[in-house]
Amino acid sequence: GYYSQLAASGNSSKLAASGYYSQLAASGNSSKLAASGYYSQLAASGNSSQLAASGKKSIVMAAASNCTAKVGEDGCIALAWWDSNAERFRVAVGYVGEDGIEADVTYCVRDGKLARVEG
Repeated sequence: GYYSQLAASGNSSKLAASGYYSQLAASGNSSKLAASGYYSQLAASGNSSQLAASGKKSIVMAAASNCTAKVGEDGCIALAWWDSNAERFRVAVGYVGEDGIEADVTYCVRDGKLARVEG
């Protein structure tokens, strides 16, 4: 339903919500989060997590390495990545409609920038 709030802390967790303004968060590695309602917010801190928000104006953020994400129309993606030269984490950010970022396309970080996941 609308305004759903889901959270999980175990590895390989799976969370899904379909109402507007849903909030999903997972801290375990290899978690999968999905939301289809407008204005949804998804966050993951586990490595290799997969985040997908198909609703308009959704925000997806991953504060861990090797994560993938996709958002719907007018969405925003933020994925952390390890910069081995600087020995620190950085965040690659993209907005649907800017710099080639498209809705309903899965992205990862490659060479410090958001890149389409092939295959």
